[in-house]
Amino acid sequence: MIKTRAKTYGFDLIIGDPQQANQHDVFGAFIQYTDRFGEVRDLAPIIQGLAQNKAIVVVAADIMSLVLLTPPGELGADIVLGSSQRFGVPMGFGGPHAAFFCYSR
Repeated sequence: MIKTRAKTYGFDLIIGDPQQANQHDVFGAFIQYTDRFGEVRDLAPIIQGLAQNKAIVVVAADIMSLVLLTPPGELGADIVLGSSQRFGVPMGFGGPHAAFFCYSR
C-alpha cells in the first residue's frame, strides 16, 4: 500500500535497515517493531535521530509484544499502529478485525 500511495504522490521510498534511516534526508519513516524476522531493536536512537531532522516516525507494532517491550510512544514515536486481532476473534472466523492507531506529538 505504501508503495502505491507514494507513487501516486511522487514520493521516493527508501526501503532498508531502519538503523540507516538517519543517513538519508527524509520527512518520515515507517518502522516495524518487532521487525519482519522477529528481531527486537532498540528504536530509541533511530527515532531520536529522525526527530532531530523533524521527520515523523510511524511504528507498526504487534500489540501483544508491547506487554514486554517498551512502547514506541515512550521511545519517541509520533504514530503507533497495528492490528488488535490478537485480542479478538480468531482469524478463521472472518473479519474485519479491529486495529489501533495512536498519535502523539
